[in-house]
Amino acid sequence: MEWRNLVEVQQKIACIIGDKGVRWEPASNLRITLKFLSEMFEAHILSIIEAGEIVGRDIFALDPNLKSLGFFRNKERPTIIWAKVGEGLPLLHRIAELLDSRLEERGCAKEDRSYQPHLTLAKSNDCMIDFKLETLKSELEKESKTVDKICIFRVSSFVLVRSEANSEGSKHSTLKEFALRN
Repeated sequence: MEWRNLVEVQQKIACIIGDKGVRWEPASNLRITLKFLSEMFEAHILSIIEAGEIVGRDIFALDPNLKSLGFFRNKERPTIIWAKVGEGLPLLHRIAELLDSRLEERGCAKEDRSYQPHLTLAKSNDCMIDFKLETLKSELEKESKTVDKICIFRVSSFVLVRSEANSEGSKHSTLKEFALRN
């Protein structure tokens, strides 16, 4: 998947808020998460693959876009700067619901949080990030620039990814790709 426009957005944000205390997601880590599997992952790997294959056969490829910036703030974890999905949102919700149902049928816990399709652009531990994010919002509005349709992309598959946290962020390994119908 080509994320060139998103890398440009990351650079624009960096010009406004700076890089101090901000860890930018490299293009190779950019993804829209359907479900976090955490501790159940290893114990249910075959069931997860089976559920993914079923969902892939049931869903057609789609062309969503990313339309705006958002921020998840949390005192215990880094603040997340993300891009929100616009068009294609209902289909991504449908894929996540189907995957959750198929996994639940196979003994995996159902997701207890509401699904918010987004793409993480950066994480920050900077204590001034709230001020900087307000500055970013103000700058984007002042310049009459929105992030509306910053990126339209084709989703023809989804992947099972192992994410391992380390001191430099996270290392992602693709374990299985599931094709969607054309």
